[in-house]
Amino acid sequence: MPAQTLSVAGPVIPGQDLVATLITSGPLEDVAAALVRTEHYRRKGEREMLDGSNNTSAAEDAVDLLMYAAPVASTDEIEVQVVETIELGAVEGTREFRLRVPADAEPSAPDLIEWGLRVIRDGHAEAPVEVTTTPASADAAKHDGTGDDAPWISARVPGGVLAVARGQRLSGAVVLEPTKGGSLTGVRVAVIRMHSDDAGSREETQVVAAQVSGPLDLEAGVRQELAFALDIPADTPPTCVTTHNARHYWLQITAARRLRKDARNVVRLYVAAAR
Repeated sequence: MPAQTLSVAGPVIPGQDLVATLITSGPLEDVAAALVRTEHYRRKGEREMLDGSNNTSAAEDAVDLLMYAAPVASTDEIEVQVVETIELGAVEGTREFRLRVPADAEPSAPDLIEWGLRVIRDGHAEAPVEVTTTPASADAAKHDGTGDDAPWISARVPGGVLAVARGQRLSGAVVLEPTKGGSLTGVRVAVIRMHSDDAGSREETQVVAAQVSGPLDLEAGVRQELAFALDIPADTPPTCVTTHNARHYWLQITAARRLRKDARNVVRLYVAAAR
């Protein structure tokens, strides 16, 4: 079989074409290329009966309840899908071709999602594909800097959409619009990552935080804006919602109060893979 080399030009944004080049040392009669999506996830274990079955129907009486053993541990799973294909036909020498990446494709994230291009049938070559997102990928309606927990606290950023690329600085202002007077001992912001999966796990991680202000007096109906800046680490995994996983980011704004419960609002933050 002729030697084959497959390469893909640079990262690609969902909804755009990837450009690939196949080089062969001899003729191939019937060639196709496939864009392949691989997802890593954990599957929740089923409860196992003492008799070895996994019957999870409701028990009829107390005797049946005694048949249940401890839940089986979750398992690591891999789901592989062919997302798009293109017919290349006969190929000899160098062939450049394009393949559209779906508009809803998730960004590449080694722990969750991998993308690859494979040459099939007479061809046998493959190359990784880096699918990337930008701040423009954020849903403006969902990332408007507002939240429901304490509506008088919000965030404002240039452009109005709370989105940032990893490795970049998120700059904006905490907006305070109190309906009652009072005082604060300080205002703090933090970027929080939340990851949930099919196994039922929920992991919360603080990525970065900063103190925005010290003691502050509030006056009913008077708006105040407090500037903040947060540097998002370059190795921060991007926002990614898949079939089996959900990785979201939130900007948590805390207004600390003396002798009272702190006021806190969390607003959606989109972390893009690239600028």
